[in-house]
Amino acid sequence: MHGTLDTLEFVVGSSARREVLSRLASGPATRQTVLDDTPSSKSSVYDSLNKLDEHGLVYQQEDNTWATTAAGQVLSDAIARCERTGSVLSEDGEYWERHDASGVPDKFRAEFFTLDDHEIIRSPDSDPYRASRRVADEIAAAECISVVTPVYHDRYAEALNESPDSDRRLVVTPELIQRIVVDSSEEVEGAKHVESRVYDASFAMAVSDETLLLSLPKLDGSYDPQTEVVVETDAAVDWGTRLFEYLWERAEDTEQFVADRYDESERDA
Repeated sequence: MHGTLDTLEFVVGSSARREVLSRLASGPATRQTVLDDTPSSKSSVYDSLNKLDEHGLVYQQEDNTWATTAAGQVLSDAIARCERTGSVLSEDGEYWERHDASGVPDKFRAEFFTLDDHEIIRSPDSDPYRASRRVADEIAAAECISVVTPVYHDRYAEALNESPDSDRRLVVTPELIQRIVVDSSEEVEGAKHVESRVYDASFAMAVSDETLLLSLPKLDGSYDPQTEVVVETDAAVDWGTRLFEYLWERAEDTEQFVADRYDESERDA
């Protein structure tokens, strides 16, 4: 097998080689079946099979069917993920170009392809609370909801309080705790019957059994209340659930966090 980068460029650089490798990654096939299942010309398919074989990505089995090697399968999977990610980013390029995803842990950014079929909800001047209302409605209606937020929002707190018997967890940031405990001059309504922890997250998210809502910060790091990424697929919900659990496991209990960092006079202020 050639060098990894050389091999990747070799496959990506030819639509015929991508098509043939993808077809065989789905299962062994005869040369004729590969011809029938790919749009490339006969000569291109023949050439691709030979070249992919030379690069150690496919091989001909004893029954004369063609199949992928481990290298071919892994490379095909990686290309498919890349193509799906490109599709996600192209659905609403303006949003992804104006927001920062660096706060999402690496292992989850690598799975952004699971956000395909998403919708970007924007709040126009005529309806400035459209995005936040969509989030609040989801929080209030869900039997089980997990929320990450770097800001306090009356609408979200009220939504969390609407179904006190439901399974509700909340991750807030140290900066939000600072504003609530020390800096706030007003009474802040807490969310009853909600288990909360503290983690330094830069993005906001709410995930229920049916929906993922994601809000990335703007490029300057500020929270964006005007837009929301909404996805209602099993893959996206699974992604959001795993991401929340990742943060939850690393977060600190809120009461203990406050007790460890603020004296009694500050907590009673």
